[in-house]
Amino acid sequence: MCQTCDCEAIIEQGPRVILDRAIAIIKGLGVTLENMEEFEDAERICDVISAKTPGSDDAEVARIAQRVAEFHRNAHGKRNQALVNAARDVFTRMPAEGDRMEVITAWHRLEQLCHKLDDDVLSSIEADGIAEILRGVQHIHDNQIERRKELLRRYGLEGF
Repeated sequence: MCQTCDCEAIIEQGPRVILDRAIAIIKGLGVTLENMEEFEDAERICDVISAKTPGSDDAEVARIAQRVAEFHRNAHGKRNQALVNAARDVFTRMPAEGDRMEVITAWHRLEQLCHKLDDDVLSSIEADGIAEILRGVQHIHDNQIERRKELLRRYGLEGF
């Protein structure tokens, strides 16, 4: 469970609050079965970028990794710019309006909340299509490796 999206505080309040918050996020972002991959693609491209960004809780390792990354900045400039361009395109394809960071954070929060909803809770939902969307979010990471490859292939970024 992550610390930065406040999902833990919601989860501690129990299944009813989790469900209500998940439904609010679905409605707020306009998540559908048809568009949820576009939200997930934004998270996927961010994961690719963050994997290329040196960082560590160990200050010395982070400092050295940052320095080594600077050595290669010119050599990797075009590839890095292609990755940035891909991310910008993916962000514009997200069907929700608003600050991209807030949209991606809300999507991530929705994923975390959905993993806490069991079949009993999902079966009790009467709102049309909501249970199916929640189940879809629960399974959004199925075939994750292949979906990531396809995302990178779409932007000519194989090998990242």
